[in-house]
Formats: sequence, structure tokens, C-alpha cells
Amino acid sequence: MPFVIVDGVVAADRGVPAVLCQANLLGQPDRRSRVPILIRRVSEQVLLILPDDPREIISAIHENGSTKFAVGPTRNRMALAASVQLARLTKLAELLDQTGRILRALESGESVLEHHAALSDWARKQQDCIPE
Repeated sequence: MPFVIVDGVVAADRGVPAVLCQANLLGQPDRRSRVPILIRRVSEQVLLILPDDPREIISAIHENGSTKFAVGPTRNRMALAASVQLARLTKLAELLDQTGRILRALESGESVLEHHAALSDWARKQQDCIPE
């Protein structure tokens, strides 16, 4: 069971530097096997090792300003991949809404607004298709 050790808070919107370590014989992180990585928190139960390796959080221990996550392979990779896609689609929908507000404020580009509405509808349909 590998460990992910990070100093500070794991952000959901950007990659945070961390260290991936294997467990030693006592089940503690073996810092000799450390590998620098970037991680992002997808949900309460999932860390994403960037660029695209989701890991299930088994436990988390906070001590001395750092967090040690015991991570394992995901139980259901399809559902996890779907949750990662859902997070991406949610961000996309937020960006599309912001773009639409800007375009409405400029009062120009009705055809662009029609594309924006179509993309928003597509993103909502994709979100509805993702199993939870």
C-alpha cells in the first residue's frame, strides 16, 4: 500500500507537490523509495496523481503541518473515472456560464450565445449519464 505525503492543504483546483512512498515492513512510509509527484483532490475519497491516475484514499493522518494519505487502487475504476469526468464537466460548465455572462454584458454575438447554450446542454446531459 503506497503513501502520499503532502505538506499543507491539497487543493481541488490545482496540482500540489507531494511525495509518493512505498510501505516498509512495518507498514510505515519508506522515505527511501520516495518519488516527487503532483496531486489534486477530486473528492473526499479520491486523490488524482497528475496527469491522470486516480487513487482511493484509505486513511489520512494530519500531523506537524503535513498530511499522510494511505492510498490504494480504486475499487471501481469506471465509477472513479466517471467522477473525474464529472468534476471536469462541472468546471467546463462554470467556464461556459462565465463566458455567457461576459458576452451578454457586451450585448454582441448572439450566435456565440447559441453555441454556449448548446454546449451547456451537452455538459448537463453528460453529467446525467455518469453513474454515482
